[in-house]
Amino acid sequence: MILLAGTFLRFHALDRQSLWDDELSSIHTVSTPIRQALSHYETYETHPPLYFMQLKLWRALSMRSLVKLRANSAVWGCLGLLLAYFVGTRYGGCDLGLLTMAILALSPYHLAYSQELRPYAMAVALALAGWLSLERRRWGWVATLWIALLYTHYWGSFVVLSQALYGY
Repeated sequence: MILLAGTFLRFHALDRQSLWDDELSSIHTVSTPIRQALSHYETYETHPPLYFMQLKLWRALSMRSLVKLRANSAVWGCLGLLLAYFVGTRYGGCDLGLLTMAILALSPYHLAYSQELRPYAMAVALALAGWLSLERRRWGWVATLWIALLYTHYWGSFVVLSQALYGY
């Protein structure tokens, strides 16, 4: 029920507000032809390219409307809810997993960032997946997820550093 409620909240009213400056930047970034993308990242975009590359693929699947584009972040947000459950379960069983997922599902920050055309929800999901992989000692997955996180958002470096210190 918690996952369903969190999913409903993330997909509900994706068109409630109009695009704002950062989201327009995201649309401009994914609209840039591939051969001009490198110079675009050097000049305009403040985030690493992985989120925008996968958003470009999402958009190529006829996901061009505002709701459909924002749904990409909502999917990442829902994945984050599920991963938060698994992290909580890892440390305290099913009850802590449900509590962890409920807190994230009702978090106004996670909800807002799960409805924006920016890389924040993807970064949270990658960070949680990296944490689970680290706990399970799946080193290939840890490395892959850390690299993906570093190519998604710059603050991912702080997450990778803290997870590496924890793992050490």
